[in-house]
Amino acid sequence: MKSEFIEREFEVYSEFAKHILTISNKNDILHISIKNVHNGLLFEDAYSLERLVKLENYFTNFSTIESVTKALCELSQEKKIELSTGEKIMILKFIKPYKNISELKMEIPYIEYPFNDEPNAMVTRREKEMILKWINPEKELELKLIYKASIDGDTPAIFHHKVNGIKKTVTIILTDKGFRCGGFISNEWKTNSDYDKNDKSSFLFSIEKKENYYNKDGFCNYNHPNFGPCFGKGFDLCIGENVSNFFTTNKHYSEFPSSYGDKGKSIKYALTGGFKNFNVKDIEIYQVIAVDE
Repeated sequence: MKSEFIEREFEVYSEFAKHILTISNKNDILHISIKNVHNGLLFEDAYSLERLVKLENYFTNFSTIESVTKALCELSQEKKIELSTGEKIMILKFIKPYKNISELKMEIPYIEYPFNDEPNAMVTRREKEMILKWINPEKELELKLIYKASIDGDTPAIFHHKVNGIKKTVTIILTDKGFRCGGFISNEWKTNSDYDKNDKSSFLFSIEKKENYYNKDGFCNYNHPNFGPCFGKGFDLCIGENVSNFFTTNKHYSEFPSSYGDKGKSIKYALTGGFKNFNVKDIEIYQVIAVDE
């Protein structure tokens, strides 16, 4: 039995132009087009159910977002179409008409989660380049994955076994709300139950906000055998405080800005999308390597 024909059209306004977003479904083929009222057709493509299923394999981290949304991630990346916030909300509204605008805004990071040269990685090549430029814009660097919680194991013991003794690492955390944040330290991770101090190159960052925040008071990161990666005094970002594993506990939190950022200007909990407490969906830690070494 063939599905009935459905078509929905939205008028979406960006800062400079009006767009028409059309989504239709006929005979199990999803057709999407984006038109600018002045410049005509920007993009159109069709997705079969089989294609959507294949696309969905790239997004196994997100069990709560429908396959249509996952396909649209490819749309915006491979076709180089920049969707405005309004367009992303309208796409989500089509998929989830029962949710209000404020709820849909919280799910925008899922649409923004793009295709990757490494299908299971949490960051794209472009996002890695952004982080590396923050570390040293003058030097050619690369990131080598040394720990991934969903593959290696989500315990503090495994985390420390994989990363201790390695200098210059980037930690990336994916929260249950879809926000990606983390930090860079030059010092090596340890299990000495103490802070590492005076690492002048250390910083925290939000990938969604495309912002980084440098250390202000010398308290860079905290080392403890029963903790995951923790940054700042207080903490600005803490993964697992005296826990047995990372994925089944809710003992993750952020007090940003504390040691990092500007307390007078930085938005509270900016790293984690406005949430103090959060759950962890995955953790990746990379070693920073100079290409010419």
